[in-house]
Amino acid sequence: MDDFVKEKLAEWGLSSLKDIFEHQADLAVFHILPYLLPPGFHQSAQGKRTKFSKVEAARAFIDIQPVGTNIPQYLRLLGMDLEANQEKAIRKQPYVLALGDMLSPTQVFLMAERLAIEHDSTIAAIDACFKAFYVLNIEYPPACKNVWRFLQHACYGVEGGEREINPTVRSLITAMKKE
Repeated sequence: MDDFVKEKLAEWGLSSLKDIFEHQADLAVFHILPYLLPPGFHQSAQGKRTKFSKVEAARAFIDIQPVGTNIPQYLRLLGMDLEANQEKAIRKQPYVLALGDMLSPTQVFLMAERLAIEHDSTIAAIDACFKAFYVLNIEYPPACKNVWRFLQHACYGVEGGEREINPTVRSLITAMKKE
C-alpha cells in the first residue's frame, strides 16, 4: 500500500482499514470505481435528462444486501419494482448481488432474468456479468455504464463504443496505459 494512503488513513483515524485494503485491494477497487467515474444519465420518455447519483451507480453495479437476505423474496420484490418503475429502473439486468460485507461477502450472485446464479467471488461474478453483456449484446445499465465501459476497454481490451466513452473514463484508461 502506498505510504501516502497509509498516512491519510492514519490522519483520518482510519488506521484499522489499512489491513483490509492491503488484503482486499483488488476487491476494493471494484467498489471504488462507481465513485471514481461519473455516473450516467436517465432520459425520460419526455426527453428530460437526469443524472444518477454515485450511490445509485454503485448499487447498479454491485447491489450489497445483508447476510440472510431471502433470495426468492428479493427476486419477487425486484420483479415488482421493475414492472412498476420500468422507465427509471436503476438496476437493469444483468448485475452483481453480494450478500454481507462489501469487502468480504458471504455469497455473490450474477442476477439475470430474475435468476440468481451463485459465484465463488465478487470478481468471478463481475467477470460473468461482463461476459453476459458482451455475448448477449445488452446495453450497459445507464447508472453505471461508465464503470462497465472502463472494464471493457481497460481490463478486457474489447474495442467498440469509443464515441460514447466519457472523457474521465478515457483519461483514466490512457493514464493506466502509460504506467
